[in-house]
Amino acid sequence: MFSRLKPVLAIILLGAVVPGHAFAQGRPLEVTIAIEGEDTAHLKSLFESLSELMRIRQEGASSLGAVRRLAAGDSERFERVLRSEGFYAAKLDSETEATGNGFSATFKVTTGRRFTITSHVIEYADPGPDSRPKTVAGTGAGLNDSARGPDILKIEKEVIARLRATGYPLARVVDRQAEIKSASTDARLVYRVESGPYSKFGSTIWQGAKRTRVGYLNKFVAWKRGEIYSLDRTNTMRDELSDTGLFTRVEVTPGPADADGNAPVVVDLTERKPRTIAAGLSYSTNLGSGATVSWVNRNLLGRAEKLSADLKFTQVLQSSALGFEKPRILARTDLVTKLSATHEDDEAFRGKTILATAALKHLFGKSLTASAAVEFYSSVTTDPLGHRHSYLVGFPIGGVWSTVKDVLDPKRGLSVSLTVAPNVGDSNGPVFFTLAELTSNYHWPIDKSDKYIGAVWMHMGAFAGPGTAVIPPDKRYYAGGAGSVRGYGFRLLGPTDANGKPIGGRSVFEGGAELRFPILNRIGGAVFVEAGGVDETGIFEFKDGIGESIGLGLRYATGIGPIRVDAALPLDRRKGIDRPFQIYVGLGQAF
Repeated sequence: MFSRLKPVLAIILLGAVVPGHAFAQGRPLEVTIAIEGEDTAHLKSLFESLSELMRIRQEGASSLGAVRRLAAGDSERFERVLRSEGFYAAKLDSETEATGNGFSATFKVTTGRRFTITSHVIEYADPGPDSRPKTVAGTGAGLNDSARGPDILKIEKEVIARLRATGYPLARVVDRQAEIKSASTDARLVYRVESGPYSKFGSTIWQGAKRTRVGYLNKFVAWKRGEIYSLDRTNTMRDELSDTGLFTRVEVTPGPADADGNAPVVVDLTERKPRTIAAGLSYSTNLGSGATVSWVNRNLLGRAEKLSADLKFTQVLQSSALGFEKPRILARTDLVTKLSATHEDDEAFRGKTILATAALKHLFGKSLTASAAVEFYSSVTTDPLGHRHSYLVGFPIGGVWSTVKDVLDPKRGLSVSLTVAPNVGDSNGPVFFTLAELTSNYHWPIDKSDKYIGAVWMHMGAFAGPGTAVIPPDKRYYAGGAGSVRGYGFRLLGPTDANGKPIGGRSVFEGGAELRFPILNRIGGAVFVEAGGVDETGIFEFKDGIGESIGLGLRYATGIGPIRVDAALPLDRRKGIDRPFQIYVGLGQAF
């Protein structure tokens, strides 16, 4: 008997779990949204995107009761949208009914005129000093008369940011109301705010710093005890601590104020593991296959001292380097030192170089870094212009201004780098010359979702002093290869000798443009065009002409940056010198 009832019970249970669909197929549903007044196209689009009835219209409805319930929910959502858009006196009527073989829902909206905010007032929900600003203008926040929700929220956020920057770190908006004048489209907007206690900076409390010394951390405190508490200043400290690379988490919160109004700054840190070992592979048609190995300790002595070692091997270049950095030897000044040894054997020259550098780098704000250095250089080189021993002392100075956030996969921002480097010493005889270089790139999203990225880059350089033959070959200017005009081999774009060997020059100018776009999931593409030239005897005269190239690329997104494969063609191919194409594989965008 029970076995016969099983199918019936199953149907009953299914009907209980999925009401309206067990016994009744969805019946046709027609939804009409009629709007009279201002901004009808924009409002209709918003309504349709939020409407539950519009969402189920294709599958139909099971009953008139279900349609009425969904219509009531849609009406509430539509009314919120109307208020958010500044139509405080709008009228909305809805009607649902059963038709011959289905159901219909009709919404009739009369927007009326959009209201204007004539005054912005602050009322406080908690006790506090009479000096607290009573109007939005009193906080210094920007004003407008728009009654649209996004515009009001923008003002609200700025009001809270201003309060938090001027002694009220716990300020928040708890409510807001638009008070409408009768027979008018003017409204008074009242922000109900809890300011929290007025606070001044107290002591700084460090939590979670096990390897990092408090003396070093205190260098990031840019205020004195008793100054007005500013969340802007603590946020800046948080960002600077994050930028050190020492921590996986940095949280900065105000503690409870004492009787004198001094609130401690509580900084909770989670330290990153100090040591990292990394390895990578690369390939290009001009350098061949390559490998890199690196090791770094980023907190050697507990004050963010960074000790690093790098090894690089390709078919034409082998190098090793040892670096030591001491951050914040002054308030915002770092000491950076490096010792490197390089062996090169390529189309341009063959040589061995030792370079020792000590530099001071100073950070001005978030975007500008200036540096001054001294370099000790020694090399033995052979190239088409001869064999030489060179011993030089250089004094490079320069600066970098950058708003680029992600250097491996930039999507927006401008970066400009300028360097001037006087050099004096001996290169088969006394020599003095000065190098000057300017490099820039700019990235911008073409669409709102940042999927299509436009990018341009430019590099120019020149040196004043003796002729090209006197300058060590690795100090001269070249073009071509990865990070340059990609259609030409490494250092091959420019003047050559009778055997097609690159000579280098006294000046260079190169640049390009690239469009990056999505293809499928993690796979993206790129098309690019680039051009450049090198001048052996003059400054930007380019007697050997300008070389141009075009190319295509694929990108595969990873957690640290895109894996890049580029193929580029030279448009001004020279017989016996330039290959038909160049291929590059690496990590990160080309620029």
